Amino acid sequence: MTNFKFSLLACSIAFALNASTAYAAQPTNQPTNQPTNQPTNQPR
Repeated sequence: MTNFKFSLLACSIAFALNASTAYAAQPTNQPTNQPTNQPTNQPR
């Protein structure tokens, strides 16, 4: 039971970290944030 809880917790934490990092790494690549889609506006 403990091993199952630990694996479930680890999976949920890994999924949350992956989703948060993927969103934080590319917030400007969303098509809804840039309707004009001009890469020259971003200094990055």
